[in-house]
Amino acid sequence: MSGDILDCTVTDMSPSGAKSGLKVLGGGQYKIRGLQARGISGWVTRRPVYIADDLTGGSDVSVTIDGLNCKPGDGYNSVFINASNAKNVIVRNFLPVVSATQTAAVIQLENVAVVSKLLIDAVVAQSMPVNLNFLQVNSGGAIVELETSAMTVEYPSVGTASVYALLGTVQRFKLSGSHHYANARSVVLHGANAAAALALSFSPSVTTTNVRWMIQAEAVNQACSINFAGGVMDNYGGWVRAYNNGTGTVTVTGVAPTGLRTVTEGVTRVGTTELVRVVSDSMPVDLAKLTKTKGDRANNVNAGLACGTGPCVSDGTNWKNVYSAAVY
Repeated sequence: MSGDILDCTVTDMSPSGAKSGLKVLGGGQYKIRGLQARGISGWVTRRPVYIADDLTGGSDVSVTIDGLNCKPGDGYNSVFINASNAKNVIVRNFLPVVSATQTAAVIQLENVAVVSKLLIDAVVAQSMPVNLNFLQVNSGGAIVELETSAMTVEYPSVGTASVYALLGTVQRFKLSGSHHYANARSVVLHGANAAAALALSFSPSVTTTNVRWMIQAEAVNQACSINFAGGVMDNYGGWVRAYNNGTGTVTVTGVAPTGLRTVTEGVTRVGTTELVRVVSDSMPVDLAKLTKTKGDRANNVNAGLACGTGPCVSDGTNWKNVYSAAVY
C-alpha cells in the first residue's frame, strides 16, 4: 500500500506465530494519521508493535494502540519505535506479557526515533523481571513530550531496573493521574546523553512501595528540573540522587512527598561536583550538598551546620535558618 493512510481503524488482531501484530512503516512524503489498532493479543516471534521508517526515510506518523496483550518473541520488546518523525504515539490499556528471562525493555525507542508526544496510559505490569526496564529511550532517541498515567509497574524484588530509563533526550515528562511502583531501583533514570533539558513533574497520586529512588540523575550534562506534588512514596534511598559528576544543574521544587525510610535526605548527591538546587520549604536535605542560589529554600537535616536544622533560605552566599536566623 502506498499513499496517505488517514483515520483508519483495525480491530481484534490475534496473530499466532507472525513476526509482528502491527507494523507501521512511514516513508517519504506520505502521512499516517489517525491510525488506531484496537485489541492485539496472541503471540508473535518478534515485536507485537513495530513503528519505524521504511527504506525511503521518515514520514508524519500518528498511531494509537488501544488494548495490547500480545506475547513478544524471546529477546524482543512489546512496542518498538524507531520512526524519525512520529507526531503522536498513544499506548493504552496495556497488559504486558513478559517472561522471566526477558532482557529487552517492554517499550523501547531506538537511536533514530523522534516522537513529538508519547502517551502511555492504563498499564498493569506485575511480576516484572527485576533487571528489566519498562520504558527505555536509547541514547539517540528523542521525545519532546512524554506523559504516563494510570500506571502500575511492580517488581517482585529490587534489582537494577528503572521503570523509565531515559538514556536519550526527553524534554518534558509528566506523571499524571494515579501511579503505583513497587521494588524498582528507580522510577526514573535520567542519563548523560540528553541533548536538551528535562522538565519532570509528579502528580500527587504517585505512590511507591520499597523503591530506592524516584529519580537518579546520572552524569547529567543538561539542566534537569523536578517538581513534586506531595504523595506517599515509600522509598529507602531517597527521592532524588545526582551522581557521576554531571555538569547540568538538577533543581528540585514543589511539595516533598512523605514515606522516607532508613535515610533522612530526600535529595542528595554522591560526587563532589554535581550541581543540585532545592526550592522547597518541605524538602529534607543536607545543605552542605547544595549549591547556593538566591531564593533557594530547603529543610536542613544536617545538625552539624551552623544554621541548625529546619527550614532555611539562601541569599546566594549563605543559608539562613528561618526561625533562629543562624547562618551557614
